[in-house]
Amino acid sequence: MASDNVAVKVAKPELGIGVYRRGILEERKNKLVESSEKWRSRVHADPELENLEAVGRMRKDHKCKVMPTRTPAIDIGKGLDRFYSSCCSVSPPSKLLHISDAEFDDITSHTPKLLVPSRPLARRRVRNRATHRLPEFSSPIVSSAPVTPLDYRLKKEESKDDVSETGIAISAKKGLQSKLDYSAVKLKKAEVKSPYPDLMLIRIKGEKHADVRLVAPKYSSIHAYAVFILLTPMRLFLYTGKYANLIEKTKATQIATSVCSKNGELGCYAKQVEYVGEQTSGSEFWKLLGCTDGESFREDYVPDQLLQIVEPFEEMIAATNIIFKIAADNSVFTFSSAEVPKYSVFHPSANLVFDFGSEIYVWAGRSADRNGTRQALAYAEELRSQSAPHIKNAELLFGDSFDGGRPSWCVLMKMAQGLGDALFRHKFHDWKTSTVRLSNRWEMRPPKRDMLNVMEEEAMAVELGRSLAANCPKESVLILEETELERRADNVFTEGLQFMVLEGENELRELDAMHMFASDACYVIKWEYRVERTGIHKLDGGKREHDTGRRRIAYFFWLGSNTTKKQQGLCALALRDLDRDRHPHERVLQNQEPPLFLQFFNGSMIVTGTGTNVFVVLGSSLPSEYRMVELSEPIVFRSHGVYVIVRDTVTVWYGARSKEIWRNAGLHLAKHILDVRDAYFENLNESDEVIEVSEEDGAFNIPVISADNWEQAPRLIRLYETDGKDVTCQQWDPQLPFSFTQRDLKDTMLVDQGTKLWLWTEDVASTYALRVVNSYWRGRNGPKCVICKTREPDAFKALFPEWDNFIDEAPEDESVQVVPQRWDPCDLDELLRSRTQYWPLEKVVARDLPSGVDLKRLEQYLNDKDFETVFEMDRQAFYSLPHWKQIELRKKHQLF
Repeated sequence: MASDNVAVKVAKPELGIGVYRRGILEERKNKLVESSEKWRSRVHADPELENLEAVGRMRKDHKCKVMPTRTPAIDIGKGLDRFYSSCCSVSPPSKLLHISDAEFDDITSHTPKLLVPSRPLARRRVRNRATHRLPEFSSPIVSSAPVTPLDYRLKKEESKDDVSETGIAISAKKGLQSKLDYSAVKLKKAEVKSPYPDLMLIRIKGEKHADVRLVAPKYSSIHAYAVFILLTPMRLFLYTGKYANLIEKTKATQIATSVCSKNGELGCYAKQVEYVGEQTSGSEFWKLLGCTDGESFREDYVPDQLLQIVEPFEEMIAATNIIFKIAADNSVFTFSSAEVPKYSVFHPSANLVFDFGSEIYVWAGRSADRNGTRQALAYAEELRSQSAPHIKNAELLFGDSFDGGRPSWCVLMKMAQGLGDALFRHKFHDWKTSTVRLSNRWEMRPPKRDMLNVMEEEAMAVELGRSLAANCPKESVLILEETELERRADNVFTEGLQFMVLEGENELRELDAMHMFASDACYVIKWEYRVERTGIHKLDGGKREHDTGRRRIAYFFWLGSNTTKKQQGLCALALRDLDRDRHPHERVLQNQEPPLFLQFFNGSMIVTGTGTNVFVVLGSSLPSEYRMVELSEPIVFRSHGVYVIVRDTVTVWYGARSKEIWRNAGLHLAKHILDVRDAYFENLNESDEVIEVSEEDGAFNIPVISADNWEQAPRLIRLYETDGKDVTCQQWDPQLPFSFTQRDLKDTMLVDQGTKLWLWTEDVASTYALRVVNSYWRGRNGPKCVICKTREPDAFKALFPEWDNFIDEAPEDESVQVVPQRWDPCDLDELLRSRTQYWPLEKVVARDLPSGVDLKRLEQYLNDKDFETVFEMDRQAFYSLPHWKQIELRKKHQLF
């Protein structure tokens, strides 16, 4: 007992200490909490901060008592008694409610598991992305079948082995899921048969215009006087003959470059040119042409028959050309033969067959009859199967015989309009190519002028005519080294002259003297001169005894009218190589020589080139500028001209209206011919006499035409749409018989011969041009005549030294040939009156007006009454409207 009491006594103090300690902790904890909350009492809220917001300011101004919001309490026990009032008293617990754990085991062993029905997930909205890959077939999405109450809770049993849940056979499903190996599939390559032979040999030969022709692909066709191109499907060889000229080399380079730059041109896919001069390409070239290893080819080989040819080769080969045309009834007729084809033969509605010997082409325009095209193809097949009796020396020209039909290496091609290979295009020397003009986007352009109305145009035309009449022709001035050298300058002295002629491609041969010029040659004149300063005297007032002025040099290169562009370029290059000091160079064209140039020859300049030995004398007021030019066929004399005829004798023919100064010029030039006796006049006798014949004698059976009241050489002014400009005459002189040539006529020209005025036009003359000419001639006497191209009278032709009748050529790019409107010469006043008179409203609306009227401004042909009736305003008010408004009004009243 004692022990128990002790134990009890010991335990009590321990329990009291624990409670005591917990009380202390609770007390300290409470004090800490109170201390932590004391900061709220130390923080004083500033009442002014509440006024920063609009709500606070409103509460300050409008004080109101805030009523607390009461939320009604919900009695959850309300109605429970009424709900449970009908229930009977609870019965004592049944024995069935006593369930053991073993019974749960029996339930789980016999009852199937309850499953939640699976539902398809919502499809995510993903943006479709384009792809070029083949789709890979994956397992199809299984959609739920129509369900029954049992199926909703129970998992559906698996279907039969050969059918899937979606009703698709498993074999089909495996087929969809399989992947094809496309790398094992070999695609067949389309075989495109080329219309060209596998081996083609093209010859380029010609003196002025290189002829491009297909020849037999044999080594015997090669010679040193041409350039040859050998084509295979994958290679291109270029063989340059030892004696080939620059034209042939240039043409061959153009063709080779064109073939390499285009994929499949002429059936060749080569990307580079192989030159036969190289060792690697030479052996392959000769092997393709059938030359064995043991045979050798001379670089200077030329056939003997080719050396015996006198005429140019291009003319000889052109004799084999024939062009056939298919008529509307599908008949075939010869359109052209034995000449170089021209680009003007093409027309959109034409069917043509070109027979070039080794090449036959069928050309069909875009608007051509298809039945005619089929007829052309059939006719071309007949030509290929037949011999070519019109071709002479086929062995020489083509390297093979055409007796039994065209050889297999010949080609037959069909060409559509706008298409053509290099071999066909180069048959035409004037082939026109369409070029795209690329203009700079930011280039400065002049501001657009506002459209002028009729009244403004009329005033502008009158002003332009008066200004042109006030400007008189002036003598040309030659400017060298910033110094003006006038025609009659007495301070210009010639120190030396050197004459040269271009021979070959880069050689300038020096001449001892110079007086005969050939129109198909180029000449270079080196002029050493000195310009003295005028007005310089000694200190005592006397003139200086020694010469002043430094020695200067200038070069003139004279180009004949029959020279080619190549000759002119070669002359310029040869002169550049000659003149290393870079002195001034002046380009002088035939019939455009400046006066100082003519003075180099002291009035003895003679231009030849046609072979007629009939020369027209071009004299002037200065004897040092006399010259004469050989005329071409047909020869027609002018009544005011002077001519020199050189046969076995030298005859000077005077026109009835020729002046004395021109007769003296003719005698001077005739005596010069007798003194020099150039080799050009091979039939000239030893006689020293000059025969003089006048027009009245009628010694020569040559037609003569005369100008109406001729007094002076004509003045030419070219008229543009709203402007006009004088055509420059380098030899302008009041005493000149002829100042211009027929080549100077372009577009619309005003020709003033002093006593008569002409208006020459290529097409219908505009009303603006008629008004300009009428204003130009105001205050002067004489008729005014309007003439059209191809309808020039003899009185107009007599104003020019030569005349070759114009021929109308229809434009090639139009689907329908439209012949320009032409009319016979008519009086300008009558034509202008018919253009500016008023017409009834019905005729104006129906466009029943004479040709040449301005269809863009039909309202100008209405009288004032009809004008105001239609537009409900006068002319001045109408033309003061904006341009777009005028157009709308014209359209509204069918006047546009």
